[in-house]
Amino acid sequence: MQKWTEKLGGWVFKFHITNGVFIYLLVVLHPVFFMLSNYFYGRGFDPFYVFTQVCVLCKPPELYYSLGRISFWLINIAVFAGLFRTATPYMRANWRKFHVINYLVFLLVGIHGFFNGTDFRIKPFFTFAIIAYLIVVYTIIRKLPSLFSFLKNWLRS
Repeated sequence: MQKWTEKLGGWVFKFHITNGVFIYLLVVLHPVFFMLSNYFYGRGFDPFYVFTQVCVLCKPPELYYSLGRISFWLINIAVFAGLFRTATPYMRANWRKFHVINYLVFLLVGIHGFFNGTDFRIKPFFTFAIIAYLIVVYTIIRKLPSLFSFLKNWLRS
């Protein structure tokens, strides 16, 4: 982000923050609306099912719901690391290590949405999602060596 801010100016960082707040709002509202729709469809009001019931050895629809739940908790970790990045000396030094979680979250959310989401059946959204997914996969592959050294250093600290 620092390279982009130096090249293009401070508006890039403000856009990054604004975009992050908007996306996080969608992330929080998505399971809340899922829980409310379950309630109104007569399946009961069960926050435990929506937020915490993770199943890794189950049939595909439930497995992909679980990927969404895991993504929800991982993105909460990344967001709170960003919010408290200046709160303590540890967070000041290590908040970027938590921010890397967003790459994994994007991949998991992509799988969750592709197999459970109805938006992927709409051609323009499907095309946009595939292009975005390929860009993120390319970025991860390009940054893989630095991510490995990042993780190695993190495990040492």
